[in-house]
Amino acid sequence: TRLAAPRPYPSLGAGFDADADLAGYSYDALARLGAGGPHAALVATDVARTPLSRILEDEEARADAFRPAVARLCLAAAAKRPSVGYCQGLDYVAAFCLKGAAFDEARA
Repeated sequence: TRLAAPRPYPSLGAGFDADADLAGYSYDALARLGAGGPHAALVATDVARTPLSRILEDEEARADAFRPAVARLCLAAAAKRPSVGYCQGLDYVAAFCLKGAAFDEARA
C-alpha cells in the first residue's frame, strides 16, 4: 500500500491553498497588491518606528531612505501569504533581508 504524502502545514487549512494562487506574481505586483491590502496601515506604523540605523548599521538619514523599501518588502510578503499576512516585527526581518541582499529589493 502506498502512503499519501503529508500535506504541508495542515493547520493552515484552506488559507494555505489560497496562497498558491499568487505564485506567479512579480515582486512589484505583490508590493502594489499589499499596498492596497488590510495590512498597509500596520506596516506603515511599524516601519516608521523601527530603528533602521541600528539594523542597517548606517547613519539615521541614510537608513530613513530605505524605509519605503522595507515597507514594500513587508507588503509583498503579506500579499504573497495572505494566510499569514503581516505581524509586528516582520519589518526587522525585511530590513535584515534588504541588507543581506545589498539593498536590492527584488533579491531580498
